[in-house]
Amino acid sequence: MNRFITLALVALVAVAGSADAQIRRQQATQGPPAYYVSVGVGAFSANNVSDGDSQTTWDFGNATSLQYRASLEKAFSNGVALGLAGTYVKAPLRLTQFGGAVSPLLVGSSSVDAEANVASLHINFEAGGGMGFHQVYGASAGMTRYSNFRRQSDGAELPPTDAVNALSGTFSYGFGYRLSPRTVIVGLYDIGLVYHSRDGLGSDQRNTLVPRTLRVSIRQGFGTPARGGVRRRR
Repeated sequence: MNRFITLALVALVAVAGSADAQIRRQQATQGPPAYYVSVGVGAFSANNVSDGDSQTTWDFGNATSLQYRASLEKAFSNGVALGLAGTYVKAPLRLTQFGGAVSPLLVGSSSVDAEANVASLHINFEAGGGMGFHQVYGASAGMTRYSNFRRQSDGAELPPTDAVNALSGTFSYGFGYRLSPRTVIVGLYDIGLVYHSRDGLGSDQRNTLVPRTLRVSIRQGFGTPARGGVRRRR
């Protein structure tokens, strides 16, 4: 019996060693990716901002909404990636009109519960690497677009009726866990700044919005980096 157990243990070690060597060879053959594509979801919240063109204030009330995010990035050495990232959230807000011609939908009340589409497109930088757990940090800059303002009670259109675009950026910090050389799960906290024009606003009205998002994404690498240098002819 002892001899049988010993032989079984030897066989198990041999199989484990062979499997480990095969995984290592596969990782070495696969190599680092040329690009990363990622998708994720997050908990979005923001404070309030005023828009001078429509003479309205949008108070997001720090309520939490589901945000969707996707990115495509070029991978470089040392865990650095650069590319494009887009986000989308349908956010609830309290819309208040403070000047100009009063919308018929706001007659009798200067404010109403509403919702709007908030989307962004940014140039995104991200860095961090290593097997297992590792730190991740990043930054992005681009545009945020607010559109489709609707009253929550019946879906009626509210001002501003035209989409509003504003400069925006984010800083990110968090952690990642590398499942394989090409697959990473990332958890990050994004804090941003959206800058609106001050035209039409009073000194006591905010023209900046501070969005915050706690998100989880999965990043999948693909492609093979082009090898530099000149091959010698034999």
